[in-house]
Amino acid sequence: MIIETRDFGKMNISEDGILTFKLPILGFESQTRFVILYDDELGDALGWLQSIDDRDVCFIIVDPHTVFDNYAPIVAPTVLGKLGLTSQDDAVFRSLVVIPTQTGGTTINLKSPLVINPAKKLAAQVVLDQDYAVRTPLNSTGEGLIC
Repeated sequence: MIIETRDFGKMNISEDGILTFKLPILGFESQTRFVILYDDELGDALGWLQSIDDRDVCFIIVDPHTVFDNYAPIVAPTVLGKLGLTSQDDAVFRSLVVIPTQTGGTTINLKSPLVINPAKKLAAQVVLDQDYAVRTPLNSTGEGLIC
């Protein structure tokens, strides 16, 4: 399947790689079909979450566990059920990264991670009840800052 992307132009993707969001990304509720694009040199810790239906909707995502060793989100059983998961141990977590165009530093959203069932290609953005920040600063090496 050929899609038009914001950052990489036209790309041929496998339809098997399309994620369907059961709980859409906040502010982008009309976008429910995405694909994760990875750079072979960077591995799967960093990627781009590209909308299938709108070339201009694309997010930088990271595995929050690679940046914050102590990140321990707790996902409600109802959300896990919507994703076809019986345990969050089977889920893959990704967090949205914001790289500002003006002043300010790069941040990661630990409060509202993406929860993915890789086997069923289902995903959700959840707002955790835990005390994580929406804008957690990252330093220039990509590591979390303790604030």
